[in-house]
Amino acid sequence: MSLTDFTPPPLEELRALWCTHRGVTDVERLILEVQHQRQTLLQMRALSTAGIADARHTDPLAIDAASPLRTLEARILQELLRIEQTNLKPAVTQYCRCS
Repeated sequence: MSLTDFTPPPLEELRALWCTHRGVTDVERLILEVQHQRQTLLQMRALSTAGIADARHTDPLAIDAASPLRTLEARILQELLRIEQTNLKPAVTQYCRCS
């Protein structure tokens, strides 16, 4: 299944949605899932970088530019940059402080 192009929501927008839809379980779960996936990407990047470093330590020639681990590392970085670029743009909605 392919997705239509979209701009990922910045963290500030997710926070505003959380406040606006507080108590709406399905919306809360979706927001939490987005943040969970973003945090998981950060962890996966650290793991792939460590795996490449370990492999290079064992055999410096084992990891080249065509290695699946390098491809994975590059793809994870692309996604993290996509998210970060969105967070650098002004938020569409104001940050709200909800109780």
